[in-house]
Amino acid sequence: MIRVDLSAFPILQPQPPEDLCRIGSQFDGGYVVSRYAMSESKHLLSFGISYDVNFEYDFVNSDLHSRSAYMYDASTKPFSPELMISVIMNCLRFFSHRPMMNYLVFLKKRKRLLSSGCAFFTVNVSDSENNGCTTLTKALFEITEKQERNIFLKVDIEGDEILLLSEIISNVEYLSGIVLEFHRASAIWNLIISFIGSLRDEGLYLDHLHVNNYGGLSPRNLPNVIELSFSRSARHGKTYQRLPIASLDAPNSPLRMDYDVNF
Repeated sequence: MIRVDLSAFPILQPQPPEDLCRIGSQFDGGYVVSRYAMSESKHLLSFGISYDVNFEYDFVNSDLHSRSAYMYDASTKPFSPELMISVIMNCLRFFSHRPMMNYLVFLKKRKRLLSSGCAFFTVNVSDSENNGCTTLTKALFEITEKQERNIFLKVDIEGDEILLLSEIISNVEYLSGIVLEFHRASAIWNLIISFIGSLRDEGLYLDHLHVNNYGGLSPRNLPNVIELSFSRSARHGKTYQRLPIASLDAPNSPLRMDYDVNF
């Protein structure tokens, strides 16, 4: 493994609850979250879907509680000719049926989510409603107008997450947990640290950190892409000295080594 030393940033050292689990895809698209945060959540608000709903499907079906998912992504067009051509070309390129199988699994799980009352919105989420986008506040209002709270938020929107940070803090009272993937993290390192501190002040603590091995490292040896999980779950002072955790984490790319994070 390639070593990443984050000992200079103690706020990035998770103090995990004892009920962490991994849900979603086996590799890229899977995240480590608190079981209690999931069980307390009435809804999942998910920004950034593409053609992978494994996290959303697992979250909605994680226990016997009834919960719904509201999913946003303008790029998700399941039956477009362009997508079909892309799937077929990938099958030919890699001499494998796996791209087609993944697409069929996506369609099956998407159908089940829709039939259980979940909703897809083919719009992106940003800091304004320009260019056909919506905002976090407006997306939350779809749920909170019914006086609902305990909403779990997942954000994986390829760099635009930086546009949502202030809105997340403004609406933190509605949130029971967060999974957030920071792209170009090394360029906004101080902003990320400030954001984690602001969430902690509001009772949302860092549960887990994982370095996405697709992103590589900056010249300062800081990760370019990191995945962070937060919740209000109880914790007992335990901290991680090293990551990843073999029983929870997996490399985003199975063809590359994961990063060994030290605190």
